Amino acid sequence: MSRETQYAALTSAAGKFLAYISTIPSTSKDSSSEEGGLKGLVDKLSAAFRNSVLLEEFTLDPVLSFEVDAGLRSEVIQAIYDGLYSGAFIPQGDQNREFKLSHELVGQKFRITYLLAPLEMLPLRSGKSRMLSSLVRDRSQVRRRPRWLVEQVPVQMQPTLFID
Repeated sequence: MSRETQYAALTSAAGKFLAYISTIPSTSKDSSSEEGGLKGLVDKLSAAFRNSVLLEEFTLDPVLSFEVDAGLRSEVIQAIYDGLYSGAFIPQGDQNREFKLSHELVGQKFRITYLLAPLEMLPLRSGKSRMLSSLVRDRSQVRRRPRWLVEQVPVQMQPTLFID
């Protein structure tokens, strides 16, 4: 099987999983808002992690996971539980390998499933974690000099990375 065929299969599976995530209903009171729903939370986290890898200053250990902090709205907490039930979020840490959904979420670390990595060009690793509230807040005010402009990143770059 060629690399291109493998990549197409991975991106197809990732797209189907993302479509599945978008079917999980939001508990947000404002139906026009992305906040509160699992799909909106996954989109915001994916964008933050992609920016950490592709747009910010190069680091060997980019931010690729999040820690739940106190004071989050109930809609966000529900979206995290929905993500845990659906497999979109994976618990991190050696001390808590048998994570149970009845645990208090505050202080717990999670990452997005590796299945979504091909869609966002994310490395398959956990990376550093950052507080969830800092990852999902509006970043339109933050101005950084990008390493890559998003428009410059080729859509089908991944299959050709290791061709001799």
